[in-house]
Amino acid sequence: MSFAGKTAIVTGGASGIGLETVQLFAEQGASVALIDSNEEAINEAVEATVAKTGNKNIIAVQTDVANSMQVAVMAEQVHAAFGRIDCLVNSAAIRASGNAMTLEEHIWDQVINVNLKGMFLTAKYCLPKMIEGGGGAIVHISSVQAFASQKNVVAYTTSKGGINALTRAMAIDHAEAGVRVNAVCPGTIYTPALVKSASRFDGDETLKAWGEDHPIGRLGESREIAEFAVFLCSEKASFATGGVHTVDGGLLAKLPCELPEK
Repeated sequence: MSFAGKTAIVTGGASGIGLETVQLFAEQGASVALIDSNEEAINEAVEATVAKTGNKNIIAVQTDVANSMQVAVMAEQVHAAFGRIDCLVNSAAIRASGNAMTLEEHIWDQVINVNLKGMFLTAKYCLPKMIEGGGGAIVHISSVQAFASQKNVVAYTTSKGGINALTRAMAIDHAEAGVRVNAVCPGTIYTPALVKSASRFDGDETLKAWGEDHPIGRLGESREIAEFAVFLCSEKASFATGGVHTVDGGLLAKLPCELPEK
């Protein structure tokens, strides 16, 4: 999957799935714009990516993806730096606990604005430049929680369901312009955010139990999701658009009620 001469933008690129996606694009020869709201983290991530891959065509653009003006400026900066935009992987996301009664309204707004509106805004400002260059590919990182929810994550689950619908709508709207749009729905992935979440319980034991919930018997790795996202951006996936792809170790295929063994 060579991306030589191509430019990729990755939001949420300072850690987890986003950072692995940045580094995989860099390994494949792309010029990469690493987008995140944490300025210190993105600068460190750029340094780490250059050191790991040897690719020096990596820039960091501090951006709040929920802020229209900042996203517009980001798209202009990336285009000015590299002359084109070919791929966009939207990985930026936040999560908050609460149900429809307990979740505060401003927290609901934050989650929806980052997770869902942020993907709309990056598309809004990157699509014209992508189309100007002859087309491209967009991948939204969604979640299995677009299909089946845990308790007390009403905003997160809603945002992920919206991402899947956004993916289908964009795929239809922009197919004629040569832009493919897909979503990836990961299962439980070993990331810094997941480790932090597990630390509220039994730490390593909780992570182990979460991994065993998957038929494949373990947690997923950020690199495994990055590989799939970058594949969807490549010419090897040239007929794939409008798809919502689960990469979940079989999690959604498994019914929670099992028959007793004989």
